[in-house]
Amino acid sequence: MVRTASRRKQRKTFTLSRQAIGYLEAARKEARSPSTSAVLEQIIRERQQQRERQKVNAAITGYYDSLTAEDREENRLWGEFSEDQIAAEESLVNSRRRPPLRGEIWFIKLPTDPPEKGERPVVIVSVDQRNRHEKADTVLVAPLTTTTHKDVPTHVYLSPGETGLEQSCVRSEDVSVVRKVNLSEPRQRLRNLSNARICQIARAISVAMGCGPDYVEPHS
Repeated sequence: MVRTASRRKQRKTFTLSRQAIGYLEAARKEARSPSTSAVLEQIIRERQQQRERQKVNAAITGYYDSLTAEDREENRLWGEFSEDQIAAEESLVNSRRRPPLRGEIWFIKLPTDPPEKGERPVVIVSVDQRNRHEKADTVLVAPLTTTTHKDVPTHVYLSPGETGLEQSCVRSEDVSVVRKVNLSEPRQRLRNLSNARICQIARAISVAMGCGPDYVEPHS
């Protein structure tokens, strides 16, 4: 089997301090890695990923920093389009709350629900650079439901141990933009979804948009 150039290994010699060598050896034992080189490569890969995340986060923060009054108004209108307009005085009170963060489960009252219907759980899926920013009035959420159907490619199934709720699933096809002021923090402490789960939801959203790896557009 011929290896591609990107996967081909190259032998290099580096001079490291005794402390650095000790750290790598301890990390190798902890990870039960077959070699110190594999540990060093993993450290470099994680550093590269961290730098990429920092670049993305900086770009997102820069975007919200640059928003004009007109941009903010458009952002707000998108939130109203997804839900319903709320009273101005309620907005003022709720704006003092802490922001919802990525992976957290919050609750929201849908305007289309009957009065007796309670708030629905949603998981926050937008990045925290958006969630925390004072000029960002909205966040991205994906709804949770306890009505589960088997083998739905756009649903991500969650155990009670992952959420603190009943057996549930994320309906990724219904990802929405909502206003922060319309979200209610849970009364009881719930668990946060992991980054791996959020990325799984993102892949399910791509399936809902017809962008999955096995999707073939039907001929008209």
